[in-house]
Amino acid sequence: MSETVGFYILAALVVGGAAMMLRTTNIVHSAFYLLGSLLATAGVYALLSAGFLAIMQIFIYAGAVTVLLLFVIMLTGTGVADVEAPGTHALAAGLVALALAAILVPLQIRAPWVLPKAAVVTDTSVLGRLLFSQYLLPFELASIVLLVALVGAIFLAREEQ
Repeated sequence: MSETVGFYILAALVVGGAAMMLRTTNIVHSAFYLLGSLLATAGVYALLSAGFLAIMQIFIYAGAVTVLLLFVIMLTGTGVADVEAPGTHALAAGLVALALAAILVPLQIRAPWVLPKAAVVTDTSVLGRLLFSQYLLPFELASIVLLVALVGAIFLAREEQ
């Protein structure tokens, strides 16, 4: 019973943080609402007994990505006047959200949520061995894609000389 109440509280924090992030015109406040939403997501992972995912959510997303986002805001000098008023694209965003919901809700209802016994990994050392043996190529390809994205972001953000 307490896990259910905790889940609903965390889910409300995730959705509320995301909604407030979209509604505010101050981009720094928006980054902090995103941080709150990411931390609540880590709480959901912790409730699901996925401690590794919860810690990675905190380290990578709540920590590194949010700090990177705040640095970008500070270094580019983006202010409140540079951000469009919320609701400028509300109709388009609402239509996209409804279309996405129309696609995802039936898929979620029909999805088999029971994992086969072999798919359950309870030890992070097993996960590490799998990542660096059987799934080494996809792991390295993901790191190359991230590196290319980083170089592309630096190229796009640099000032013209």
